[in-house]
Amino acid sequence: MINKSANFVAKLERGSNNMSKYKELNTLANKEKIILNQVKKEGSVVYGARAIKAHLKFAARPTRDFDIHSKTPVKSAMNLRKTLNRRAGGKKFYDVKSRYYGKTRKVIYVGLDGKKQTRDDVGIADITPFPNRKIKIVSLNGVNYVSLADVKYDKRKSLKDKRFKFRHNKDREDLNRINNYEEATKW
Repeated sequence: MINKSANFVAKLERGSNNMSKYKELNTLANKEKIILNQVKKEGSVVYGARAIKAHLKFAARPTRDFDIHSKTPVKSAMNLRKTLNRRAGGKKFYDVKSRYYGKTRKVIYVGLDGKKQTRDDVGIADITPFPNRKIKIVSLNGVNYVSLADVKYDKRKSLKDKRFKFRHNKDREDLNRINNYEEATKW
């Protein structure tokens, strides 16, 4: 792990000024705080693996990106992109429409090569409109998260749908973690 991060820093330092690279690294290191501040400000709701992590803490599966429900996903994605770019000191983040879900916007980091839509790009956040059904929201530290009951509902629904077969292992693991957590905290 140390060797990979040393290579990452070495690649970032080649060919550009160190202050902008510092800003870029600092933004990447603090992306969670930046995203959660925007979620608070806009009244959006975090769902998916990050919501599970907020509820279960250390017992949750590790995740890299954020899944966010927003009233205005296009505007939210644009605001997040602008905030991250301003903090990073350049155009290091971009947002695109999802290939699979028409109303979903993705905020993506350009990666080490600094070029959009290449193999080293990293997804930062997926911002979608609120679902048609009513969802229960739990506020933790001022940030709105989907309740565990709703997460379980979504996971079960996904497991029944054959179109989401590629997600079944993840969803099964998440359900098992939630059930184990609830079992352990029941008494």
